[in-house]
Amino acid sequence: MLSAFHLKNYKGFRDVAVSGLRRLNLVGGRNSVGKSSLLEALFLFFDRRNPGVLMRHFEWRGLPAVPGFPELLWGASFYDWDLTREIEISVTEQPDAVPETLTLAVLKDFRPPRAPIPSSVSAGTGSPEMIRTDLPTPPRTALRMSFSAGAPSREEWFQWLGPNGLESHGEPPTHTGKPVFYVNGRGRFSPQEEAQRLATLDVRRAITPVVKSLQCIEPSLEGLSLALVGLVPQIFADLQGSRAKVPVNLIGDGTGRLLSILLAMAATPRGVVLIDEIENGIHYSAFPAFWRAIASAAVENECQVIATTHSYECLRGAFKGLEAEFTQSFSYLRLDREKKDVSATTYPDEVLVSALEQGVEVR
Repeated sequence: MLSAFHLKNYKGFRDVAVSGLRRLNLVGGRNSVGKSSLLEALFLFFDRRNPGVLMRHFEWRGLPAVPGFPELLWGASFYDWDLTREIEISVTEQPDAVPETLTLAVLKDFRPPRAPIPSSVSAGTGSPEMIRTDLPTPPRTALRMSFSAGAPSREEWFQWLGPNGLESHGEPPTHTGKPVFYVNGRGRFSPQEEAQRLATLDVRRAITPVVKSLQCIEPSLEGLSLALVGLVPQIFADLQGSRAKVPVNLIGDGTGRLLSILLAMAATPRGVVLIDEIENGIHYSAFPAFWRAIASAAVENECQVIATTHSYECLRGAFKGLEAEFTQSFSYLRLDREKKDVSATTYPDEVLVSALEQGVEVR
C-alpha cells in the first residue's frame, strides 16, 4: 500500500506532501481546492505506460475533444499553466522505502529521431527497401516523461504532435505492476463494462458478498445476474416481490454507485482504487453500512482506497461504521488553499476522533 506521496507543479499543487496513508483514505476540502486533481495525479503515476494518460482528465471532466496544440494539450496539467516547470510525482510504498518518481517536462526544441523512409520496391522481395534521409528533422514541442526508482535508474520517453496525431519515441516508463482504477464522480460506467466485471466475479463465485453489501442501500435485493439485451450484456437485479428482474441501472443511483465501487475494487486486486466524490447518490443514513461494505471489499481484494468527499455525514458514517477499525485502517486528509498554494493536513487519530465525537467541523 502507499504510505505517502509528493506532488510538485501538478495543476493547482505547487508543492504538497501527503503522508500517513492507510487502507481507507478520505480527502476533504472546499470546492476547487484540488481534491479531484490529487486523484488524477496518482492515476497518472500508475497508468504512466498509457500514451494518452495525460489527457484522461479531459474525459473525466466532460471535455471529450482534446485541443490540438501543446499549450492546451499538456498545459492544463502544469501548475499555473507554466510549461517551463517540471511536474514531479513521487510515491512511497512503505515508510522506509525509496520513493519512485515520475517527472514530466515540455521541451520546445525536441528533434524527433529520423525515421527510415521507403525507396523503390526491391526486386524479387515485394517489400520496400528502407533508406535513411539526410534531411534534418524539424524541431517540435514535445513532452518528456522520466521515471526513477532510486539512483542511478532512469527511463525516458518522448511524445509530440505529428502529422498523424500523437507520436512517441522510446518505451513508456516501467510499470510497477500495481493496478489502478479511477471511479469518476460525474458519471457512471457503461452497462457493458459493469457486466464484464460482474461476469468475472461470477466465475469466481464471488457475487454473493456484493449482493449482501448492496442490501444496505436496497434491502429488497435478493440477487444479481447477467442477461443479453439484444447483443449487449447487462446486469439485472432480482428484487423481493418483483414479477421480473429489473436492470440494475433502473433501481437507483445509490445502488448503482455502490455496485460500481465494489466492482472496481474487485477488478483491482492488490491495487489502488481512486474514487471521486464517493458520497454521490448515497443517503446519509446508509453511510455506516456503506463504509463497512467498502472496508470489507478492500480487505478481501487487498486494495487501497483513496476517495474525495464534500460530505461531513460521509466522514461521520465512516467513524460510526468502522468502529474499532477506524483508527487502524482509516485516514482523513484535508486540503486547504491560501492564495495560490495548497496545503495538506492529515489528521492525527486522537484529534479526528475527538472532533467527530464533538461534532467539530473538519471538512
